Amino acid sequence: MLRVKRGNLEPRYFAVNGMDSQGLIYKHLKIDDMRGNWTTIIFHTKMSKDPNKGFIKMYVNDILYNDYKGRTGIDASSKNISVAKLHAKKNKLRINYIC
Repeated sequence: MLRVKRGNLEPRYFAVNGMDSQGLIYKHLKIDDMRGNWTTIIFHTKMSKDPNKGFIKMYVNDILYNDYKGRTGIDASSKNISVAKLHAKKNKLRINYIC
C-alpha cells in the first residue's frame, strides 16, 4: 500500500505484517517529481509467513526505492479473515474473499 506523507509517496506494509513498517527507504518518492510525468511503479514480492523468506521491493522507473524483508503473509484462519473483512467494511472496500 502507498500513502502520502509530507509530499512523499511512502510504502506501508501494515496490512501484511501486523505492524506499521516501511522497510528500508533508499530514496524518497516525491509526488512533485512525478506530477506531469509517466511513472512506472513495480513491486517485486515473495509472500511468506516465514519472516526469513518474505520480502517486498519497490522499484520506480527501474530504480530501487524501498526494500522490506520479513513476514509478508498471514494464515487464512477464520479469525484473520474476519478481521480483514471488518477492516474492509470500515474502509468501504469491496473485496471478494475466496475461502
